[in-house]
Amino acid sequence: MTVMDWKLIDDISRHATALGRGLESHGRDWLSSEQASEQPLLAAWVAHQLHVRGNIDQVLDQLPVAVQHNWLGWLSHDAGRFEQAHRHFSQAWADRSSLVGSDPLAAMPYEAQIALGLGRTHLRSGHWDHARRWLLFGLSQARRCGDEATVYKSYGALGELFVRASAPIQGFACLNLAYRLLPAGSGQRARQLNYLGTALGRLQENLRAQSVLMTSYHMSKDSGDTVSKWHALARLQHLGLKCPPLMSLSDLNLEELADAPELAPPVARGYWALARARSMRDTPRESACTDWFQMAWDDFGQANVPMERAWAGLWLHRHTGEPSAWTDAMSAVQALMALSPVEPPEPIGILDLTLEQPALPLANAFEALLHYPGTQAEWERLDALFFV
Repeated sequence: MTVMDWKLIDDISRHATALGRGLESHGRDWLSSEQASEQPLLAAWVAHQLHVRGNIDQVLDQLPVAVQHNWLGWLSHDAGRFEQAHRHFSQAWADRSSLVGSDPLAAMPYEAQIALGLGRTHLRSGHWDHARRWLLFGLSQARRCGDEATVYKSYGALGELFVRASAPIQGFACLNLAYRLLPAGSGQRARQLNYLGTALGRLQENLRAQSVLMTSYHMSKDSGDTVSKWHALARLQHLGLKCPPLMSLSDLNLEELADAPELAPPVARGYWALARARSMRDTPRESACTDWFQMAWDDFGQANVPMERAWAGLWLHRHTGEPSAWTDAMSAVQALMALSPVEPPEPIGILDLTLEQPALPLANAFEALLHYPGTQAEWERLDALFFV
């Protein structure tokens, strides 16, 4: 064995360890190094795991077909192109035999990742029963092969699904488990705390939710994690809409904490702007509501999240009486809802029967976006569909 062979093994081990701990910056920094260009297949593997393009144009044809589509699926998913992502994940699953070779165990991590992708696209398109079954299958595969990163990501996706589906007890249980499964020193803690804060808010644990979200805010601010910082602020704004006067969040001075909004990721800024607009209604600052609602609608459009954009459009319609923003989002909403569900296999083994108990809608969960809510209860049910 040559020195270079040993060094390559050592490099692979270090990357696998860092990725398993959620330390994504290690891999991102390495991909821009000269060493990455000297090891194109290792660079492709790292970029695939990080869901970034990397050297995909140079190496894609050298990879198994299922890996090609899985990589392209995650790139599309993270860019908000959910219909395209769904096609790629579906094709990756159809071509999964290209992963097997002589070792079926080697295919399991990729099957788990593909199942996670299909779980997320079914969640986004409103096919929530299919989403649960794909996530449970992917979780079972990840646990069988020891893919810890996909295990906690699958629990996190299940938690989001249950929170959206008004099953906050199961949602909190999954999200809490995902947080506890994070390895020591993980770079994902602030993000997971945001999710826990949302689940606690749905459980009416408002003070605990506030504490968790403020912890996430300070943790992400100290580490330079702008995305998690702004999602913490957005969730604090939405939590403030539900808190009674004796539990007002005004003492946190959220406007002062929300510095440099132009640097915020558009999804988080859209959530933040939507909550700000709603908090100003029926106050002396109501004249500014329209601009904030419009900002939310624009940001959700920039982020390619049609369901959230339609939600902002409905609130703009409620405030101004003008339906155009809502109706403009309808074609994208209906196209996403029209995605054909893919039937998942049954999970291997029993994970947790409580995860199969909440009744999820067999009809499309986002059907409510197609109709203007007529009562306050309907507005509240609409809000519950979104993970904030």
